[in-house]
Amino acid sequence: MNELKIISRECKFSNWLKVDVVKAILPNNKEVSRDIVIKGDAVAIVALNNNNDLFLVKQPRVAHMIPDFVELPAGMIEKKHNFDPLVAAKSELKEETGCDPDSCIWTYLGKYIPDTSSCTTKIHLYLAEHAEIKYSLNLDDDEYLECFTMPFSEAIKKVNDFNDRTFNDSCAIIGITRAAQYLNNMQNTL
Repeated sequence: MNELKIISRECKFSNWLKVDVVKAILPNNKEVSRDIVIKGDAVAIVALNNNNDLFLVKQPRVAHMIPDFVELPAGMIEKKHNFDPLVAAKSELKEETGCDPDSCIWTYLGKYIPDTSSCTTKIHLYLAEHAEIKYSLNLDDDEYLECFTMPFSEAIKKVNDFNDRTFNDSCAIIGITRAAQYLNNMQNTL
């Protein structure tokens, strides 16, 4: 496939995310205009304690008017993390769950692109095994969330049940699925 050719890029909006209007030539030589959301990469953590319970958070998501959206602990990869996904994952786990990241065994579950049509963000997924709470929550000033646990086996069932709407975001669905596959593969090799 031929490469895309960018003709022009104009900043439409800039704040904690940026929106550019990009004009490009497609491989079929057609010119198109696209709004591209430029937003940093993020992490999401599938954290399991020694009882195989999954740490989750409930938080309001104003964009969808949902007061208690169920998600994995997650956050943006920032300068304070040296733009290192693992450093960000450890920081977010401690901040949002109070778990000690140093007590965990960390496994990288890969990354994925949640919106290929208009956003530059990539999500890095991690499995954190043997998580245990040692700290109080340390939320950012603009955050409100509650941490809770659910048996991992129940979370897997909910993700696989198309009629269950507990998990509605891609981070949780993909993260739980990848962690379950990884752990199943590890168990089968023993």
